[in-house]
Amino acid sequence: MLSSEVIRISKEKILQEFYALGTRFEVPKNALINTTVCQEKITHVYLLESGIVSLSSITPQGQTIIYQYFSQPGFLNIVPLLTRFYLGYENDMTVDLTAKTACVIYRLTVETFMAKLAEPLVKDLIIQTVLADYVTVMEKIRDSGEDSTKVNLYRFITQHASQDETGAYILDDFFTYTEIGNYLQVHEVTIARLMSELKRENIIEKQGKTLCIIDMNALERLK
Repeated sequence: MLSSEVIRISKEKILQEFYALGTRFEVPKNALINTTVCQEKITHVYLLESGIVSLSSITPQGQTIIYQYFSQPGFLNIVPLLTRFYLGYENDMTVDLTAKTACVIYRLTVETFMAKLAEPLVKDLIIQTVLADYVTVMEKIRDSGEDSTKVNLYRFITQHASQDETGAYILDDFFTYTEIGNYLQVHEVTIARLMSELKRENIIEKQGKTLCIIDMNALERLK
């Protein structure tokens, strides 16, 4: 079995090869990167180099559902492409890739992507990517069914917090109560109430638009 360091280096090398084959775009915050529509041909593959991207859809009732966030360099829309190619599967959904922060994106044609897919190391990376997406979705389904909204919120904060230049843990300011509610599928008022509890317990605080985690250890214990 390959070590995690060898896998990381291999992934970085392969991604650099894909970047070299694609067109680079600097995408502003809140911009739509791509929409995948049921039955429409997928013509391009998108890769993230930096930033945070959400995968979401809108229900017939107008409700936004956020399925996952991409924050690590890698592929963004290969699952619908590969399920169509290998299984002929359509899920009757329209999904959007949206830049939640300023992002650097690479776009390459499906033909270019499929030609690279013939390489064994590339195929290994694609399998890892698809499995990671599967695990993310399954864990989200499990957590929403088994745990309380409170526990799911605490888990969300710990999973999506990042460290700033001072070492403090923060949530990016695009994680509004509405945004978090769309991910957890609960009302933003519920999120606001639970956040207020954490503030009273001096676990988090708001500094301007930024949510700062004062006591990450306490938050980890609560989840």
